[in-house]
Amino acid sequence: MTKLRNEVGDPVFSATIDAYLEGDAPLRAVAAARAGRSLDWLFDEWTAPYPEPLNYTLVEARVNETPASAAVSSAGSPAPPPAGNLPPGSDESSAPAKYEHHVAAERTSARPIREPVDIQIEGPGSERARLVWDDDKQRAEFVVTTPWRARRVTLDPNRRLLEDTRVDDVRPHPLQLVLDSADVTITSSEFGVSGLFVARQRYDYRKDIGMIAFYSDRSVGFTVGPRVHFGTPNDPTSYRHNIYGFYAFAGLRRAFRDDTRPEIKTDGQLGGVGVRYDYTDEYWYNNPTDTTKLRLFADLYDRRLGSSFDYADWGVRLSIVRPLLTHRTLGAVELLNAFSSPTGSDRVPNQGRYSLGGDLGVRAVPVQARLGENLALARFELRQMLAPELDLSIADVVVLRRVQLRLFVDTGHVEDRRESLYRLHDFTVGVGIGAAAFYDFMGFYPAVAYIALAERVDRYSGVDNHVQFLFGTRQAF
Repeated sequence: MTKLRNEVGDPVFSATIDAYLEGDAPLRAVAAARAGRSLDWLFDEWTAPYPEPLNYTLVEARVNETPASAAVSSAGSPAPPPAGNLPPGSDESSAPAKYEHHVAAERTSARPIREPVDIQIEGPGSERARLVWDDDKQRAEFVVTTPWRARRVTLDPNRRLLEDTRVDDVRPHPLQLVLDSADVTITSSEFGVSGLFVARQRYDYRKDIGMIAFYSDRSVGFTVGPRVHFGTPNDPTSYRHNIYGFYAFAGLRRAFRDDTRPEIKTDGQLGGVGVRYDYTDEYWYNNPTDTTKLRLFADLYDRRLGSSFDYADWGVRLSIVRPLLTHRTLGAVELLNAFSSPTGSDRVPNQGRYSLGGDLGVRAVPVQARLGENLALARFELRQMLAPELDLSIADVVVLRRVQLRLFVDTGHVEDRRESLYRLHDFTVGVGIGAAAFYDFMGFYPAVAYIALAERVDRYSGVDNHVQFLFGTRQAF
């Protein structure tokens, strides 16, 4: 329908739809009658299977050159005149041609495609020049002159085309700063909030600069650095392989301590560099149904980088989600093995040590119950969709899509001595039950919120063991 609207224009399209709904003639015949011409080529082309791959590329955009002759297109016909304001008392035929722009676009498709393609040359203020490519060739070239300097060339400025990616539709790419996601964690023993900000060239999802600002019971600070995304696309905006290098700085909160050694308190700040490699084939981040994710990480904190402590940490995290019988019943496994070691200081600060418990550990254990320089963790979940198609709107602000029941078992161990980390009889075990709600915020932004209760069940759980409450949400933007 979008292709029909683009071809005939909004007034004719609206009249076509009204006439089609009121009568019994085929849409093709009604559209042709209202448009006053045959549209068989359009219906034949866009009722056929999608010609994957289908992509348009702005392969050349040389602007603001000295004109050598009158503007002509590659086919030898006059180039479309520039749109915009001319000096008072002049017209397009007498306007001086000061700047020449060379533009070339290519189409990649599984079969010949014909559709009008707009190319826009932007100048200062409201100055615009519009070019139209309207044939079934794989390449089009234009040369156009304007009395003003061009700032940007955009293919399909109104985003009417269907194509696989838009990363190569603009030259130069305008910069874009977005809030990518926000996370909130609240449990019986911890609180944390963070936001991921991303700066990129618009439509270029292969490289960007990421900054995470965070506040938690441990510290408050930020990380910032370049990110590179490559490999097989998961969707138009994400890829399977991701590398993130960053500088991190955080002010430590002295109140955060290890309950097994409450007399030891650490404060100051952390400054260091780190690197992450992430592999993911996740398509729906808020409800993965068949996903493998792997993270390798390493960080180095040093006084020369603004840190009060010198130490390094590194490790690996693996998570797998698979359907069990149906896609409404899922099994999930997460494994984490992480290490840290002083490199110049006499110890790793409390805020840099791994927690046995908390939202990212054994959920039945408070986050400060026990800390260690090394961590081994395994978490298992059974997820069952209870209400798969709610679509419940709350004041037109939040739309509740689905509800999911979760049963989980966590087990893990923290230890300063690496050789004692894997003694299974020392592992803590917790079980719990929770629910997750999948919703859209403002109708556009997907999010997931969860609530859970967990209790410790291993042989070391005693009378002082308390049920842990957990709540968290992640909002994508």
